Amino acid sequence: MILQHNLAKNLLLSITLLCSFTANGYNIVYSSSKNDLQNMNFDVNSSYDGGLVIKIFDDYNNNSYKAIQTLLPNGSTTYIDLKFADKSINVSRIFPLTMRLYFLFYDDIIDGNEQVTGMLIDWHNHVIKDNLFITNGTITNNPSLNLILDTRLSSFLIYNQFENNVNWILYSLQQHDINFEAKNSFTLSINSTLQSVFSMVDGSFGFVTSKVSFDVYNLLNTSIPTIHLHYSFLSFPTLNISEKFLLYSMKYVNNLIYISCSSSYSEDGNVCMMTLGENFTKSIVTTYQIDFLSSGSVIKLNMRYTNINLESYYILPLFYGGSIITSWINEEKQLSEYIGGNGSNLSNLSGHIIPLNSNEYEWDLNLIPKLSRAMFDTMKNNTYILYVVYNHSNWDIFSINVEKFRNDFGYENPNVISTYPNINDTISPRISFISITFSSQISRSLNKLSIYQINTTTKQSMLRQFYYGNSENCTILNNTILCNISSSIFNQWDSSYVIMVDNNFVKFASTGEPIYGIAENIWTLNTISQTKPEEYSGSTTVIVRLTHDGTDAYNSLSQPEKSKFLYSLLNELIKSIPTAPERLYLTNRMQYDPSISPSQYLLQIEILAPTNHYQASVSQIINDMDSLIRNKDTSIISINNHTRYLDSSYGVAINVNFWDEIKFKLLELSIGCAILIIIALLANYIYPKGQSFMIFTMAFILFDSVMDILFIVENGNDVPSLYLPSIIIFGFAVLFNFAAAIVLISYELYSNNLFSIWVDKYANIIPIFVILSASNVMILGCLTSNFGGFELFNAPFLNSTRNWIFWGSIFKTITENIPQFIIQILYFQNTVKYGAIPFLTLVTGSIVLLNDIILKFFKFINNRYRLFELNLVDTNNERRNSIDKN
Repeated sequence: MILQHNLAKNLLLSITLLCSFTANGYNIVYSSSKNDLQNMNFDVNSSYDGGLVIKIFDDYNNNSYKAIQTLLPNGSTTYIDLKFADKSINVSRIFPLTMRLYFLFYDDIIDGNEQVTGMLIDWHNHVIKDNLFITNGTITNNPSLNLILDTRLSSFLIYNQFENNVNWILYSLQQHDINFEAKNSFTLSINSTLQSVFSMVDGSFGFVTSKVSFDVYNLLNTSIPTIHLHYSFLSFPTLNISEKFLLYSMKYVNNLIYISCSSSYSEDGNVCMMTLGENFTKSIVTTYQIDFLSSGSVIKLNMRYTNINLESYYILPLFYGGSIITSWINEEKQLSEYIGGNGSNLSNLSGHIIPLNSNEYEWDLNLIPKLSRAMFDTMKNNTYILYVVYNHSNWDIFSINVEKFRNDFGYENPNVISTYPNINDTISPRISFISITFSSQISRSLNKLSIYQINTTTKQSMLRQFYYGNSENCTILNNTILCNISSSIFNQWDSSYVIMVDNNFVKFASTGEPIYGIAENIWTLNTISQTKPEEYSGSTTVIVRLTHDGTDAYNSLSQPEKSKFLYSLLNELIKSIPTAPERLYLTNRMQYDPSISPSQYLLQIEILAPTNHYQASVSQIINDMDSLIRNKDTSIISINNHTRYLDSSYGVAINVNFWDEIKFKLLELSIGCAILIIIALLANYIYPKGQSFMIFTMAFILFDSVMDILFIVENGNDVPSLYLPSIIIFGFAVLFNFAAAIVLISYELYSNNLFSIWVDKYANIIPIFVILSASNVMILGCLTSNFGGFELFNAPFLNSTRNWIFWGSIFKTITENIPQFIIQILYFQNTVKYGAIPFLTLVTGSIVLLNDIILKFFKFINNRYRLFELNLVDTNNERRNSIDKN
């Protein structure tokens, strides 16, 4: 439950707490003297993203927590009750992952065995994940059990040393959840101890171990200790522990009092602050600073702090360089290794600042002479949090604003000097590049820069584009990287955008160390409002193509799932552009692309004209869509579940002007018809009694058959449901016509002597006509047309054969021409790209079908008329015969 607690006061406190200052100063955030947090016994630490976390102990058990109260950067507070209604647990450890998410450790018993269990909760007191096994035993029995976040709050590591084994569990951190990634362990060598685990800029985790060895000198009969400090790391994405690298070794030392390691966020890589006690002069302790690269190479070793008194102290590296030292005296005269500074009799708590390149100096907080315990932590913005308990009823929480020893130009990153566009710039849409200038020369690396658009209503961010540091679209010049961006990214008027840069997007050229990036909600931009209307363009249809994988995925679905697939793809495309949902819709026309193998689907999308002049034009939507798809590998298109199946090599194709595609083919067809007319007229001139225009019938029959074959070969598979029927219909027609031609010719040869004599004259030509008759048995009828008076076209067929040709052609019309015409209509209705071959197939098929119907109709009327004349003659003859008899 989120509580608004003294909002005005907390807002002032949060501003004081969370803002960075160039001069040192301190403030009291909460205090018992002001009756803050009354009747609460608590611990204090902070979340890395800026929350001050108050962990409140149980009223009767100081080893268990009952609640979490967090002061947020905006001045509000959250309160989380840890007494869950559905289970009784004692939360013993609390780790703030972010201001929103908290990871809890508690002891549990599963199947009679003790174990430490983890739970993830959010600031609304919701249990997101529970019953996460951490380790065997209890929290008390696992004193080294700990959790550490990576530098960009994208993952965290739980680790624990048990004897010589270091066990670790890795989780990735989402905005509202966590995901298990891996777990494993590695073995330390004998006499080795895990001293520090820290996160590095590239997302890896470093492990620093110590080992003490002894060399025995027989002359003195003494053993000389030598301390060795080693470093290894958990690498990504292999998730393997690297080999060990020696960071430091020193004789006469066996007392490693304290060590703290972290990334230095500079070209030096990482830093360890190490406090050593000499074996023979135990009153002297010395702190060294070791700077080393992620590869394990030590580049600097400096003595930073020497103390001859029996002080305990803790050194924390700061994000903007330097360190802060907290020191205190334990009245029992023992060096304390406890990080929090717990103790019953502590005194003289003070602190020092160690700058990058100058001598240390004291902080502004006065010496605290007496205290019972203290806790301290640092935030990313160089704010130091100190919680001091003086006695059972008096305490203070201080914030100390430590000087930033490296410049911050507003990017919360000392390595970034400037960007184009600048933070909070207002820009015109469709800028062509962005750039980042760093403090040192840089080189390419592996991670990415991401551009998001912010929904002004929901405040949700939507990815627009991303680039990897080694992308061809990015160019490096000394300390500046420039990335070209497509026009489809900043394409909305009066909109908000944010650019995020991952750690390790680029590296320091001098050392190869990854550079810290730019976190979310820092590099924000706005586009100007629209001042003039868009250029109008009318509605149009465009074509996109599925990849081969997308085609296979679509074909594997049931019909309802296919409809859902297309609906989801369209919605994802609308959001990716983005545009109003009513501007785009699928025409439900799909076909295989005939120009590519293996098969890939083409989809047709209708883009409607804008309803007002301030909406995006059709041409703008087409350009944005094409740019997104062609740059799919770096845009949101590749991340969506369905648009990732769009083919980037195809992009968006505008439906071509059909007339431009067929006009020359129609010209060729017209020339062919003109030639046929000339031939027919010449034939009619030579022999007027012949059927001169029979050549048109023959030519169109043959041309129609050729187009049928071309359609099946080139376009038959465009609409899969029509492919098999096309083959069956055409194949059956060819077999029927060819068989009918063979039977009729054989019958004539057997029954008609005149035909046999005629065939002897044209023995070499008749087989050609038989073969051509496979397209239509009517071809045989052309041999009786007396075309041009040529004897070849005056075949003496029997009347019965002529009738069979007539009825065979009717059968062919019913079984082939009409079904093929229907197929062509269905093809036209279901295809995306209607080409010349299907068009000519439809035209010639229509002409042949119409010609067949007209000829058959007149033939039928003519036969009925001739039959009527014959009957009339027979009647007259009967009358004459009757009169003669009388």
